Amino acid sequence: MESMLPSDPRPLLLAVLLCSVLCACGDDVSDGAGSAVDPAGSAAAVAEGVAFLSEGDRERAVDLLGEAIRLDPTNRAAHLHRGRAHLSGRNLDAAIADFRRAVRLDDGDADAQYWLGNAFARRGDPRQAVGHYGLAIRARPDLVKAYVNRAEALSALGRHREAVADCDTALRLDPLLPATYVNRGIFRSRLGQGDRALADFTRAIELDPRFPGGYFARATELGARRQFRPAVADLSKVLELDPAHDVARLRRAAALRELGLHRDAIVDLTDHLERAPRHASTYLERSRSWRAIGEVEKADADRDTALRLDPTLGDANGSP
Repeated sequence: MESMLPSDPRPLLLAVLLCSVLCACGDDVSDGAGSAVDPAGSAAAVAEGVAFLSEGDRERAVDLLGEAIRLDPTNRAAHLHRGRAHLSGRNLDAAIADFRRAVRLDDGDADAQYWLGNAFARRGDPRQAVGHYGLAIRARPDLVKAYVNRAEALSALGRHREAVADCDTALRLDPLLPATYVNRGIFRSRLGQGDRALADFTRAIELDPRFPGGYFARATELGARRQFRPAVADLSKVLELDPAHDVARLRRAAALRELGLHRDAIVDLTDHLERAPRHASTYLERSRSWRAIGEVEKADADRDTALRLDPTLGDANGSP
């Protein structure tokens, strides 16, 4: 019987080998399959995509960065920045996939590990976030933002002492970070180090007197100590800097009620209800202040509104 094999099998073997190589590389070239690699065009698309991302045009950025990847699937920056764009749109799975592709292209990429940490933190997985921030720090020991964000993830895991240590390192590298002083103060407060926490909050305010976070954190610590007058002063500063800060407005109302300043508390509660007219518990708080100054009809009306919006408040606060 005549053989079906060619007389020279080498071309067939080369074809089989090429096919196997292309199949093995499928994950790495899938975005650019069937297209000629164009590194220059890819770099230009990255630059344009990053510009749109910085302007807040996430969809246009994703399209351009996708084009950059099609032109050169090995362009690490294209994967990194498209991941950032996906993350800004809360497309966490797509973001993580792009950041992981960037890491596969360069396993020493501190930025990609940092952004992977951010994506897992956003997903609510602080343990994974801590691991990726650690890899970013290993690749670049002076990456301040990785220490800052790892501290938050560590604290979310209840590892407050380690969180404080990461803040210490970040502040040694850059001592002019008001938000990091606030974070360290919060972590110290969780460790029961209230005086040191207050010192951190005050330092943050000294560094940036227009940073609402410093005043708000200090007011929270003062309120926990029942030092309501200085807490009211700090909360008033928060509202001066950020009039839409409704949590500060509600906290100030609570502190004013503790001081017996119910009419002032009513002003804050009324302002809040103008923004959130279905916030049942605020009606209940205002009801108590109306009652404290003898405005019984207004108190009853607010209580009835609160219970109509949320009948369970009657169980927690006494039936009408």
